Amino acid sequence: MRTVLDSVQADPALALTDIPALSPQAEAQLDYLVNPHVARPAHKVDRSLDAWFTKIAHRLPGRTAVAAGEDRLTYAELDELSDRIAARLVREVPGQHVGIAMRRGTALVAVILGVLKARKTYVPLDPGSPTARIEQILRSFPDGLPVVEDEARWHGLGTTALHADDLLAPGPAGPAPRQPADPDADAYVIFTSGSTGRPKGVQVTHRNVMRLLRATEEHFGFGPRDVWSLFHSYAFDFSVWEIFGALLYGGRLAVVPETVAKSPDSFRDFLVREQVTVLNQTPSAFGQLLKVLRPEDRDALALRYVVFGGEALRYAALQPWFTLMGRRTRLINMYGITETTVHVTYHPVTEQDAQYETASAIGRPLSDLTVRVVDEDGHLCPPGVPGEMIIGGAGVTRGYLARPELTAERFPVRDGAVVYRSGDLGLVRPDGTLVHLGRIDKQVQLRGFRIELGEVESALLALPGAQECAVRLDERDADHPSLVAFLAGRGLPGDAEVRSVLRRLLPPYMMPSSIVRVEALPLTVNGKVDDGALPWPPSAADAVPGPASAAQSASTADTASTVDVVEDVWRSVLPAATFGPDDNFFDIGGSSMHVVEVHRRLRERLDVDGLEMIELFTHTTTRQLAAHIDAIRGNTHA
Repeated sequence: MRTVLDSVQADPALALTDIPALSPQAEAQLDYLVNPHVARPAHKVDRSLDAWFTKIAHRLPGRTAVAAGEDRLTYAELDELSDRIAARLVREVPGQHVGIAMRRGTALVAVILGVLKARKTYVPLDPGSPTARIEQILRSFPDGLPVVEDEARWHGLGTTALHADDLLAPGPAGPAPRQPADPDADAYVIFTSGSTGRPKGVQVTHRNVMRLLRATEEHFGFGPRDVWSLFHSYAFDFSVWEIFGALLYGGRLAVVPETVAKSPDSFRDFLVREQVTVLNQTPSAFGQLLKVLRPEDRDALALRYVVFGGEALRYAALQPWFTLMGRRTRLINMYGITETTVHVTYHPVTEQDAQYETASAIGRPLSDLTVRVVDEDGHLCPPGVPGEMIIGGAGVTRGYLARPELTAERFPVRDGAVVYRSGDLGLVRPDGTLVHLGRIDKQVQLRGFRIELGEVESALLALPGAQECAVRLDERDADHPSLVAFLAGRGLPGDAEVRSVLRRLLPPYMMPSSIVRVEALPLTVNGKVDDGALPWPPSAADAVPGPASAAQSASTADTASTVDVVEDVWRSVLPAATFGPDDNFFDIGGSSMHVVEVHRRLRERLDVDGLEMIELFTHTTTRQLAAHIDAIRGNTHA
């Protein structure tokens, strides 16, 4: 209040929006408390990511660089293969951008490096994306986008297919690219969800990524003895950290097969077999892994670091880890955004945090970044007061490809430097620790993906008969957050057809788990959707019963058909779902997170230890699954 009164006394004509809550001295003290490294010089970086890699390859030629099962490449082999790919891309691709649509494996990593060595920018396209989303992405490339494919996926879109086998084929490498490396050239463009239904292409430079790794060296000390798991899709920027964190420090990158990534049991075995030392996980994925860890894993696992990112971390959920594993592995929470190059902050997690921390504490910025929490008028918020987190520093990217107006809006210039308006709500604690409070706008985080609810709503409004809709993130069951769509209209198609249409428009992670039909959306007196009055479907957190006893399981197995038990388990895990014997589990709201619970309950109730979790991804109807279980048990119920 004194600051306000002093400001008005000094200039009575001053607008209220121009009056800060803190004095200049208090602002400077708070800024230094949160950003103590602001005066540090910029980190020195190499000419490019691929130039850095080549130096490591020449230093450690015989070490394994990347492994996908029995398929392995040494640093020398990966360097030579990516050189060959680069030379062929230079001959065949005149433009700057190269799309990549490939399965996980050593070839994928070689192609990424080859694109960079060709002085081009890679554009990751998730092979599971529907045609409609790829069409939206291609709008950012009016001259077309050549795509490296290992199989034909999207027909009739006008892309130039570059067959991966041709690029990878043995033969002379040809001349090296003549264009000199530029650290400020784009390394990749990753497309994220857009509020209007059109994905946004974030342009990230070589320098952005290299300085990220340099800035984290003081915290981690990565090296040749480390084994990194490539767990995430290469269309998710967590993969950039995984790939280059391994390859630029002489480590080994262990590629996780997609089927293994979906099965916590299989993934645990993978971590033990590959002796992974650096594990990167969204909290949701790690929560599923925690459920299958055994006492013997304490000595079997080689983990040095577990790095969390992609969504808010609930610290209490980590208590089982500390009980089982103790302190031999360091747990790190890192808040970050694609637009600011993967990671922004660093916060080591202690056992005390798991016991007492109730908020999503994200620590302090990396040494070449700044975070400032500001009010609606751009003034620093006092400690404890929520505001928008504004990110500055060397990690801020070049903005959105072919979207100048959106770039100007989200990447304004403040105090002579470009910053990023995160849209995330946060606050500063008195000790300088940052706390993430959620989103200001309609963007949400779900299993590591930032999703614009407006993009999902746009897809729903494309349905015949749709008049209005609202999509919300349901977090009542903290272990299984999901999207719920509330849909109003006349002559709307059935749920199966709705999901069929949405699958053609949205990637799997943006599919609503529940679709609730309403006569009209309830509104507040201000004309906004009244979330409190929406008819939310039943919550699994309230509806799922506890584990059945051995006696109950035996009784169930003796008196009910297998299909009855499967249906009952599905209903207990997805209480809002309606389904028939031939409805797909993933079409009625099921996710990979739900599969873990279904698998556990089926094994308990049907005494079927031979049922592997991964089999639930191939037997996706109650009829199919019941028949498969009967085959395993060697009997058939009427």
